Amino acid sequence: MSIQERIRHSGKALEWRNVRPFHTVLHTVDEMGVLAREALFTDSYKKGDGKMRGAVIELAILLYKPDSRLGAELEAETKRKISRNEERFIVEKYRSPKKAP
Repeated sequence: MSIQERIRHSGKALEWRNVRPFHTVLHTVDEMGVLAREALFTDSYKKGDGKMRGAVIELAILLYKPDSRLGAELEAETKRKISRNEERFIVEKYRSPKKAP
């Protein structure tokens, strides 16, 4: 079962169909605040652990929720968007020039 299918399934099982989309937006903003605080006031982003790691995972889940309601497939569409970005942003063109030793 894909991540999106699991989120859809658990939402139905928990009878969260009445959760309005703005609740998901509010929770997303809240998790962004956690990320911002961790990045500003701690070094957990360097360690890859702590609250920041949990907030990143929660954000990923929250991003799937509205997508599940809209019937879109976030994973497939994300892969397509990455491919378009790779064509648009050529690595050699955007990479910082290396400094001479």
